[in-house]
Amino acid sequence: MSLASQIIFVRVAALSALVLSLITTSGCAPSGPTVVPVSGKVLINGQPLTYGYVRFVPTSGRASDGEVRSDGTFKLRYSASQEGALLGEHRVEIAANETLGPTKVKWHAPKRYASMVSSGLTHKVDGPDDTVVFDLKWEGRETGPYEETYSSKDSF
Repeated sequence: MSLASQIIFVRVAALSALVLSLITTSGCAPSGPTVVPVSGKVLINGQPLTYGYVRFVPTSGRASDGEVRSDGTFKLRYSASQEGALLGEHRVEIAANETLGPTKVKWHAPKRYASMVSSGLTHKVDGPDDTVVFDLKWEGRETGPYEETYSSKDSF
């Protein structure tokens, strides 16, 4: 075998080994953050909340959300193609405000739960979980559900 043939043989063998290595290792390890299925139930004074959505906001990364069904259950979605939430600590918001018109809203749960800043709700996701329960409370003078009307210059 000539020197030129040996060099070509070594190059082809090295390239083949590299391509084989790339093929066998790609797709083996999950790419991106770890997302696990999360679902549960939202109650208001012990009864199923029948309207709204739940949003889990991690300390870093994309939030997950899910619609509250008429029986109070929810299932979080991380993206259009992936159900669940990131592992770790999350602040939680549960918004249950139904728009009835351009200046009218019906609150199915207290407004404070609609923002992660004021809700006081948190949840740690440390693996798949289908037992999450939030029991919201009507407190003080606020009872509901109730309707609220705004002037056209107000915002809700």
